[in-house]
Amino acid sequence: MKRSIFPLFALFFSLLCFSSKANTASTSTTTTNSVCFNDGFYNWNITYTGSAGSYTATGTVNVDGTNWSVYGSGNFGSHMGSVEFHASNPNADGCQGGYVDSFTYWGNAQIVGNGSSTTFFGSGNWANYCSGSVLFTGSWAASGPCSSNLKSMPYGPAKNKANTQTNKNASNSVCFNDGFYNWNITYTDAGGGNYTATGTVNVDGTNWWVYGWGSFGAHMGSVEFHASNPNADGCQGGYVDSFTYWGNAQITGNGPNTTFYGSGSWANYCSGSVLFTGSWAANGPCSSSLVSLPYGPAKNKANTQTNKNTSNSVCFNDGFYNWNITYTDQGAGNYSVTGSLSVDGNIWTVWGSGNFVGHAGTVELHAHNPSPDGCFSYSDSFTYWGNAQIVGNGPNTTFSGSGNWTSYCFGGVLFTGYWAANGPCNSALKSRPDGPAKHGNIFSMKISPNPVKNSSTLTYNLAKESQVKITVFNYMQQPVQVVVNRKEASGNHNYSINASSLTSGSYRVVAVVDGKYYTYALQVAK
Repeated sequence: MKRSIFPLFALFFSLLCFSSKANTASTSTTTTNSVCFNDGFYNWNITYTGSAGSYTATGTVNVDGTNWSVYGSGNFGSHMGSVEFHASNPNADGCQGGYVDSFTYWGNAQIVGNGSSTTFFGSGNWANYCSGSVLFTGSWAASGPCSSNLKSMPYGPAKNKANTQTNKNASNSVCFNDGFYNWNITYTDAGGGNYTATGTVNVDGTNWWVYGWGSFGAHMGSVEFHASNPNADGCQGGYVDSFTYWGNAQITGNGPNTTFYGSGSWANYCSGSVLFTGSWAANGPCSSSLVSLPYGPAKNKANTQTNKNTSNSVCFNDGFYNWNITYTDQGAGNYSVTGSLSVDGNIWTVWGSGNFVGHAGTVELHAHNPSPDGCFSYSDSFTYWGNAQIVGNGPNTTFSGSGNWTSYCFGGVLFTGYWAANGPCNSALKSRPDGPAKHGNIFSMKISPNPVKNSSTLTYNLAKESQVKITVFNYMQQPVQVVVNRKEASGNHNYSINASSLTSGSYRVVAVVDGKYYTYALQVAK
């Protein structure tokens, strides 16, 4: 494909001349503001100037420590509209030195606020150029203000090789449902536990663009997703212009069976201003029974945020903890669940789903530790699944259920067991000092030094002869080193981890002792 950059230059200069004439006629309405944003490749520093929705843009984008000049133009009424940015290589050489001569971004964006905290969210397409001809094309998604964790990456549209456009460390995709819509997200590692996200959310048959970012070391951490209405109209047509989800989540696995569990808060926007706020809870992979519903954060009316058919609440106790659950009908016997449980006085967030025809059926509940500590004292999360029956309404609603549970550390299995629960809650049943939320002290291991640069020592004691396998996993849950794998006698044992070939970052050390899993955090700092 050949696409000349010169028509884009002509468009820019014609818009620039138009903007200049408009500003001459009405200088009193001209505004100037600056914003820094990151597209998963580079940090951009942009100053945009304009009036009556038209603007021009100047600035720089940092590519491997070199600032490329940026200029642009577009229409940006009510803080939302079209954007076009052109980045020019100060050392253009016809793509001989590993870099292109220039590249262009165009698409849609939203800018809200002023000063250092100005927010920028945008997405669209890009093309790069050598000697005025198109070399490669792709898509972009960006957000700001810039995070100090997101630096210039050794790939992207500034590079002149095809594999540098997609070689973003590691990417994975997941589909999840929040009780309103199905989301299809691809998250891409940006190093150091940070990531960028792109994708879509389906709203009444229309795909809204999604972009986001966060910190996701060891598969668990903060998330932020921004959904943009492709037909934004200032909320005149029944839909908002955009909405944002932020909170915490856990992603485990790869491919079509990747699991996603998350919860947090949301806000939706009209013409750059907040319309409504609420809370969300989501899980995946997507179920074919959970589809886009005619309400939720994409809608511009208050009663559409909570009009989820019918909801009911119940408190039950599993012999370990009191659970407070609200389950919401999604139609055809399917439901979504939000709630909490108390663990030693701390509130853990709960979300779930299932099928509950005739008040009896399958249940799946996920409990998330708000302050994960690498399983030093508590697990990071645990899951209940099985069967249950719910009868009645209000404070006397009865709940009875049973099944299996699994607890997790860094996304890996810690322990497994069985549960049985009933409600309403008995005030005499309080949180107990055991259960799936606890790490347990059956086996303990010391890692020193930690963080490690070149070599660290594992020290542990076995009460009896045991089959032991100890493996070091990276942030993608890939084994990078097997420390020991054999039957060992009782007593003290010491082994070394060779970290000389490991890159800086978060790892987990998993010890499997007679079939039971124990997980420990390891930090490598070069």
